Amino acid sequence: MEIEAKFAVEDVAAFQKLQAVDHIAGFALSAHQVQQVNDTYMDTEERLILASGYACRQRETESEVIINLKGLGRAEGPIHRRKELEVGLPAYQPPAKWPESPVRDIVLQLIGESPLVPLFDIQQTRVFRRMSQGELLIAEMSLDNVHIIIGETFHSHFELEVEIAPQGTASDMAAIVTYLQDEWNLRPESRAKFQQALAFLDEDLPSGNILTPQERALCVQIAKRNDLYGRRARGLLLLDEGLTQQEAAQRTDRTARTVRRWQRGFREKRLGAFPLRVLKEIHQSSAVILPEMPGKEPQKPKQGGASEPQPEPQPLKALFKRYIVDRAHARAVADHALALFDPFGPLHGLPPERRSLLETAALVHNIGLASEADSHHKVGRDILLTHPPQELNEEERLMVALITYLHRKQMTSKKLDKKASKAPFNDLPQPAQEEAVALSALVRVADGLDYSQTQSSKLGEITPQKKVINIEVTGPYAAIDAARAQEKSDLWQLLFKRKLRFKPAHVENDLIPYPEEARAAEAAIELIPEELPEHPNISADDTMAEAARKTFSFHFQHMLYHESGTREGEDIEELHDMRVTTRRMRAAFRVFNDYLDMKRMKPIRKGAKRTCGKLGNVRDLDVFWEKTQRYI
Repeated sequence: MEIEAKFAVEDVAAFQKLQAVDHIAGFALSAHQVQQVNDTYMDTEERLILASGYACRQRETESEVIINLKGLGRAEGPIHRRKELEVGLPAYQPPAKWPESPVRDIVLQLIGESPLVPLFDIQQTRVFRRMSQGELLIAEMSLDNVHIIIGETFHSHFELEVEIAPQGTASDMAAIVTYLQDEWNLRPESRAKFQQALAFLDEDLPSGNILTPQERALCVQIAKRNDLYGRRARGLLLLDEGLTQQEAAQRTDRTARTVRRWQRGFREKRLGAFPLRVLKEIHQSSAVILPEMPGKEPQKPKQGGASEPQPEPQPLKALFKRYIVDRAHARAVADHALALFDPFGPLHGLPPERRSLLETAALVHNIGLASEADSHHKVGRDILLTHPPQELNEEERLMVALITYLHRKQMTSKKLDKKASKAPFNDLPQPAQEEAVALSALVRVADGLDYSQTQSSKLGEITPQKKVINIEVTGPYAAIDAARAQEKSDLWQLLFKRKLRFKPAHVENDLIPYPEEARAAEAAIELIPEELPEHPNISADDTMAEAARKTFSFHFQHMLYHESGTREGEDIEELHDMRVTTRRMRAAFRVFNDYLDMKRMKPIRKGAKRTCGKLGNVRDLDVFWEKTQRYI
């Protein structure tokens, strides 16, 4: 994961002054190291790599050629956060001849047999300096004189980049960013060099500023379809080229009103204006993103009948390659799961030989992610039923598929019973099914412990208490990972009635690119009660104000408890229970009206009313749906 701050340097004078300083934000700067960097960005003629959200860079060094595959990550002000993979070559070769690596697998999956062609070159003279505090390396700073070369055209500008080092913290990065903005008046640069070069590459095209380069690349693929979605994509491309709505309507044989509707829908939903299945079909037909070939999702096994597909076992290594598994994240989740298995043994009661099955389940838990992120637990289940790991026996294969199916969505007793009772999992013997569910509880927590996808969080001290087990999480992203592990401990608590409480160590030093996430994560941990109270614990000698406080606290905890299930929308009772708590809070306002300062309570009372109203609308639909189903 690459995390850096980027700033535009307006002129050569500021660029030279920045080279001359000895300190920035109180951190000492090392002596200059001047580097010459030569990059060529590559893609297919149809820009299939760009359409899939990546940039492919070839960097020449004195000893080798390095191929980098960079995600087109998000930027928050000057802070850029994106995934980056690389592979080294002795000299440039076509992707099919690259060494086995995630970069090779992904690029071949994206481009199929299409050749890579150069888009543009970026040459940089980089002044590199280290930022330190005493013996600690805090960050690395580079001042770049950038030259973008596109054919015969030439563009140049200056940039400053700061990449935080492992010993650096979020507060260090914040101090550096604030200093550069306040003291040097530097403007945050939200675009990567690749995106800036793309803008120059496409600037000669007449444009209505409708599409981003990535959206344009995808619309080019969709426009090949001979249906209404292909026509819509062609219309958007025409608008992006600068044609009027009337001209685009004539070229697509539609009315100007229809073209206006296309444009309005795209501005509101972007690529969401096209159905997900259309985007998936485009990806599949051009070998982009979805690994299953030749363009079909794994077929779901049907119950009974001669047409039921037979499983085709494959070695784990082949499954990782075929479905583009993020092996670093998978390994981190497996390590966390194994680290939890032994100390939690007295509670889960699983036999020691299940450790190896737990490891395998953790390694494949995200196997469906590259195919369909939003429902990857279901896709992963189907993949593992169609292509089970060759190293497992028949019972273990079903167990691993069930663990994958259970690892993502928030769990209640009803959901658990429903999912585990589906075919083919109902063929599992009861002891094996119970073991699979217990293993899934461990995988869920372990997956949360690498939610940051940095493989940096580690388990610290584990302290069992009477009603709760306190688990310390260390590392630069501990706050985010601990909060996610806390959320995903729901299945564990459901099974073993023992609360897990994950606490990040040294939160004030966490290296988090967006500090507000850390604060929200820590607050989320504190809001979760160790166990849901059964009554408000009001005593006869409480004042009315204290009785009110206990009553509101009691109902508020119950409301929070059912919130996640309400948002997920799979169990209608979750929303019903949350609505009941809000109605009881509103009733409590009437009971305590004469004993509270209702002027100060007005915003809270109004919020409870608004929440209750929103929940009531959805509850009415749930009841209507339930009655309709009963009538049918």
